[in-house]
Amino acid sequence: MEIKEDQFEILKKIGEGGYGEVYEAKLKATNELVAIKFINKEELIGDELKRFEREIRIHNQLNHQNIIGIIDYYITSEDSKPYYVMPIAEKNFSTFLREYREDNYAPMDDEIATMYFNQLLDGVEYAHSEGIIHRDLNPRNILVFNNGNTIKISDFGFGKRLNSDSESLTLTGTGVGTDIYSAPEQLHEGNAKEVDERADIYSLGKILYEMVTGDLPYIIDAERIKSSRFSYIINRATRHNKEDRYKSVSKLKEDLEYLVIKSKYLNEDPSAKFNELLDEYYRTSEIKILEDILDLFLAYHDSESLFESRFFLLEENIFKIMYNEYKDKLLTNVENYLYHTRGYHAFSSTDYIADTLEKIYSVISSDGNDELREKILIRLCGLGYDHNRFHVGIVFARVASKMTTGNDILLLISVLEANIAASSWNKTYLFEYTLPSRITEFLKTI
Repeated sequence: MEIKEDQFEILKKIGEGGYGEVYEAKLKATNELVAIKFINKEELIGDELKRFEREIRIHNQLNHQNIIGIIDYYITSEDSKPYYVMPIAEKNFSTFLREYREDNYAPMDDEIATMYFNQLLDGVEYAHSEGIIHRDLNPRNILVFNNGNTIKISDFGFGKRLNSDSESLTLTGTGVGTDIYSAPEQLHEGNAKEVDERADIYSLGKILYEMVTGDLPYIIDAERIKSSRFSYIINRATRHNKEDRYKSVSKLKEDLEYLVIKSKYLNEDPSAKFNELLDEYYRTSEIKILEDILDLFLAYHDSESLFESRFFLLEENIFKIMYNEYKDKLLTNVENYLYHTRGYHAFSSTDYIADTLEKIYSVISSDGNDELREKILIRLCGLGYDHNRFHVGIVFARVASKMTTGNDILLLISVLEANIAASSWNKTYLFEYTLPSRITEFLKTI
């Protein structure tokens, strides 16, 4: 569909952005309300028109629920103003934040801020994954939809492809972005073309600061955020030197998720909470409780005692459900379990560790995650040898006996080759099973 100017009725001006004006309009054919961004062609120099065209290309490239989409555009006529059409928003996020403060007599609490900030992170992370940085993230370029529940990033007029100078339209010696939200390297003379993802991360930190304090982020006042769970994230994201910031949005999201999860179990005895959750699951069979258990381990990911005393209590069928429903959280906790169970242990503990790793291996055996499977096999192979514990040898042999595909056999031989002393110790237990000939022949050589 190509929307010509005579096909819509301009209702009112609703905003300005850099080199364009935005109007609310009504499509005459459907009475649908839309927003239209115009740019006056006769007033433009070449680079500004190219920037407008680039903004359209970027929006068309990015397809994400938290990035505004373009319904149509028109730039080819000699007699018409270039424009593009997009969904009409309820307001921008700057207005939304101001109205929120007025209605609630306070800035956003951490819970509500998390809901909006996660959407913003999702949109920016997606844009970065597509090789695009925004370079002008600020509340006016974030639009609010769905009765205030959804936000979408707009105005990629200063957007830039990563690792490419070909589309950089910023003049050397000039900066880009909105000053109080822009990273220092964007405003420094001659550096505007050199910015990367960390400039957007700086802006995200400034926006989060405004959300939880209600202040425009001219400076980051540590006193204003000392009681917020986000103080570390804000401070790290907005460090002056980009080398000291988060390297990627995904890393920022990891810290945000950790803080949110940790807050759920603040001042809890984690072992007692685990017992309570597991009892509740057995009583109700509600799968969501298993996610709560995984969240508890994530919140206390640095607690060796919690992992050693509680992780082994999870049955294989529970691991299967966790894998099917919450795979990423389970695999992260498995990595943490491997970390906390390294070294030497009491005999009874080695048996629990081996049994737990066998259950986990059984669940992930068809996953294709060779790296994690290799870590489990190495731990089992060495655990029995290091402790001279026959039960662990039996478990390792039982796991190995089920490895029959070509990929499995190569993986097992790689583990055995890298751990000759431990492999030799495990031979007795391995030969209790009928193994593929290639494994048997290898064992005969050590």
